[in-house]
Amino acid sequence: MAVTIGVLALQGAFREHIQRLNALEGVTAIAVRRGAQLQEVDALVLPGGESTTMGLVAKRSGILQDLQSFVTSKKPLFATCAGLIMLAKEAQHCKQGGQPLLGVLDVIVDRNFFGSQLQVDAVCLMRACVGKADSLASRC
Repeated sequence: MAVTIGVLALQGAFREHIQRLNALEGVTAIAVRRGAQLQEVDALVLPGGESTTMGLVAKRSGILQDLQSFVTSKKPLFATCAGLIMLAKEAQHCKQGGQPLLGVLDVIVDRNFFGSQLQVDAVCLMRACVGKADSLASRC
């Protein structure tokens, strides 16, 4: 039995998901950018990426309401990282004014709990350099 899986293709790692899914026997994966395409799929993947950007693009392109209908339709859904954030009922520490969410997962997401990506990378680098006598440590 052939299955068509849609991958939300507004931003993020959608290409990688489509490539992997299409490598599976009996699976056809399509990039979903418009609400009408959701009626063509048996399941949906919400990929990783940047959840604020994905939500804003979904809202501005008019697909957000169609996504909300799909995620409540009981069809299979798989979400990673930013896609999972989009499913949340509430998100804290978002951009000013909040971000569009699908509101079906009964969780509160605490965005950027460890700081921005730049801050986290700097902290990791500093921790890696502490106590080392090589030239890299002298630059930390």
